[in-house]
Amino acid sequence: EVFDVKYAGVDPRDGSPMWYDAENNITKTFSTSHSQWLDKSFVAKWSGGFGTSLMLGNLSIAADFSWIGDRWMWLNERFYTSNLNFGTVGGTRYERRLLNMWQEPGDITDVPKAKTTFEFDSSLYSNAAFLRLKNVSVSYNLPSNLFGNGNFIQGARVYAIGRNLWTLTDYLGFDPEHFGNGSKGTYPGTRQYTFGVELTF
Repeated sequence: EVFDVKYAGVDPRDGSPMWYDAENNITKTFSTSHSQWLDKSFVAKWSGGFGTSLMLGNLSIAADFSWIGDRWMWLNERFYTSNLNFGTVGGTRYERRLLNMWQEPGDITDVPKAKTTFEFDSSLYSNAAFLRLKNVSVSYNLPSNLFGNGNFIQGARVYAIGRNLWTLTDYLGFDPEHFGNGSKGTYPGTRQYTFGVELTF
């Protein structure tokens, strides 16, 4: 379970961030003494995978999926991507969500006003549940009548493989499949494509 200070949003009157204290009262004063158990877990209760395959004559198609249930991760990289006080050292690029920053009284948003002190609280957690298409393979065996009995090549199969092609998730970080409690800006898994020809002699 996650033990942290619970974020209460932004006061629309002045753009200040708000938190819940240990008694669940709203306060504008951040303190780690207000930490409480949150209804979030770093460990998913359910995870798994499944696959399917199809053969149509000489054509073969296979797909493998992986998934993980309700699991939360800490977005440590937001100290750099959502913290305007950090500056642009090292070519930092800010998140698009900062375009919704509080500007004037009455604004309803979850991004506080500019120059607000960055605090590590429950707003830095994101649900990393996902369904991912891990592998897709398509292959085709060339008809045997293309190769005579006396030919050096007796058969051929052409194939294509794709990895990490599609992901369904509400995760706000780079990659929900990251292992650990926090993403820490880890580079996400890449899409990969492989093409080839397999010959039988």
